[in-house]
Amino acid sequence: MSAFTPILRHSLLYLSKQPSLRRWVETSNTAGRFTKRFIAGLRLEDALRVAGKLKAENTLTTLDHLGENVTALSEASETRETYLDAQKRLAMLDIGATISIKLTALGLDLSERACLENLSTLVDQAHGVGSRGSGGRYSTRSSP
Repeated sequence: MSAFTPILRHSLLYLSKQPSLRRWVETSNTAGRFTKRFIAGLRLEDALRVAGKLKAENTLTTLDHLGENVTALSEASETRETYLDAQKRLAMLDIGATISIKLTALGLDLSERACLENLSTLVDQAHGVGSRGSGGRYSTRSSP
């Protein structure tokens, strides 16, 4: 790791928290040319469609819900519901993709207890729906 790495990391994290930059990346044709290979779409339906095609090609897939920097526990609850919906639909469609679960998106920076409750709900549902080869990958990217 070079001495430049922490500066670059800090800069990229700062940029990722800028709403106007996010809007540009999500809506700009210019940005779309760079991101379309890595981002299936802005809606869960888009991701499920692409993940289904990739499964047919024997390619593993991870779904990633963008927006890990929540500023209120209500946003963390909304993110939990998004993850729950994705889990349910992946199991129904038997796609076998994983979900990238960001603990900061579940409220880790706001309340460890709320984050644990949100995560427990996800784990309980995963056991209940029989994840059929699907799973979760946990990430704490903004942690030091």
